[in-house]
Amino acid sequence: MNLFVHQFGAISKSLIEKGTLHPRQQAAYLLDGIHDEDLRRRAICFCSEKSWRLSEHDKGTADPNFDELKAFVLKNVNSSEAAREFDKGKSGREVAISSTVSTVATNLSATPIAGLDELDKQLAQLTTLVESRLTTSQPMTNTLASIPCLPLLRQFLT
Repeated sequence: MNLFVHQFGAISKSLIEKGTLHPRQQAAYLLDGIHDEDLRRRAICFCSEKSWRLSEHDKGTADPNFDELKAFVLKNVNSSEAAREFDKGKSGREVAISSTVSTVATNLSATPIAGLDELDKQLAQLTTLVESRLTTSQPMTNTLASIPCLPLLRQFLT
């Protein structure tokens, strides 16, 4: 696109100097040559904001300034190309994230955490003990100190 804009600018400038091309036509032909619909729309909005008249029926009040339009297009073509390249990489990023999540999930489910089964058993015993004390109204004095899972529980919590 950069090459097109520069070559078109040089050729159309010489046609304007010879009187065979009007500045309004120069701007319109440049806009016609932009195949990126988003860039073309933004360039037309830019012309509209400047009140440039792009056709005989346009409500603009001034002839376009080709150098300003060219600078706008060149500046924005780079951002459009960058956005396209970014979008192309999206599917690759999605595959990478999906693959990573799948690998992590597989590794987590396949790798037992040392002592976790024992902790689970001891917590079940503690729950049973507490429930039995609550139903029989027996005091819990010195009972917690004798529960074997507390050291293991402290190890996981720190």
